[in-house]
Amino acid sequence: GEGAGCATAWQKAKKYSSGDRNLLKLLTLFESKVKTVSSAYRLADSAWPRFRGGNRGTGRSKYRGPKRGIIKWRFATHHNVMASPAVGLNGNIYVGSSDRFFYSIRPDGTLEWNYRAGDSLLSSPAIAQDGTIYVGCNDKSLYAITAEGKARWIYVTEGAIKSSPAVMKDGTVIFGSEDRALYAVSPQGAFKWKYR
Repeated sequence: GEGAGCATAWQKAKKYSSGDRNLLKLLTLFESKVKTVSSAYRLADSAWPRFRGGNRGTGRSKYRGPKRGIIKWRFATHHNVMASPAVGLNGNIYVGSSDRFFYSIRPDGTLEWNYRAGDSLLSSPAIAQDGTIYVGCNDKSLYAITAEGKARWIYVTEGAIKSSPAVMKDGTVIFGSEDRALYAVSPQGAFKWKYR
């Protein structure tokens, strides 16, 4: 594939530049920056970054739960919460509601921010390592929201999006729509492919 060709090109460039230390240092630095940028888009390494925990969907956590269930706090939205929440790297809980708002809730149960979408949010969010939150909406859109609560981009389909997005290792976001299609978009919101 394209990735294998790129790796081979890197190996050849390093081999031919081995006599030039400055060029070799530059290539090595560039290679490390490329790896750092691409790893920033993968699924977040948090306690619960998406529906059922991660892309494998096991629903299992590596953390032990409490021995006794005691309610620490409650957070009220203006309508039903139909989706599972996700936990970000900072410990914030992210969840959408039928009230058209997407919420960032601090670990102590207080609101950090909310984002108004175009319709009900019935999709469970997925969080990338760079903090971007991806969530589907009944307004036929997939929203990419920053950790600060601003829209990074919005990708519009032809049907409501109720499925939980999956974030692949290269940052590609995969999600289904009620237009009977499976979509793949880049971390920047560019169309990659669609399957019906």
